[in-house]
Amino acid sequence: MVDDVHLVLSATTGYRHLRTTAEQFKSVGLTSVILTKLDEAPGLGAILNITSKLGLPLSYLTTGQNVPKDIEPAQPTRATRLILGQEDLS
Repeated sequence: MVDDVHLVLSATTGYRHLRTTAEQFKSVGLTSVILTKLDEAPGLGAILNITSKLGLPLSYLTTGQNVPKDIEPAQPTRATRLILGQEDLS
């Protein structure tokens, strides 16, 4: 039995496309979102918008090219500080 179903989305993708993609996969019983490529994204507002729209928590963020070093559990405080530009990705 599956416990968690993560939807992996790129932060470089526009909000409209993120929303469309998420809606297409909603029927599989999504439990959380993994947001990748934060280091390549022009802005991080999509984090707030897509998780709010889906009603799903962020489970992980990827912040660079060094795997597994740049994969981190999503912490609400860190995500908020990133969105507001109060914290660096490094």
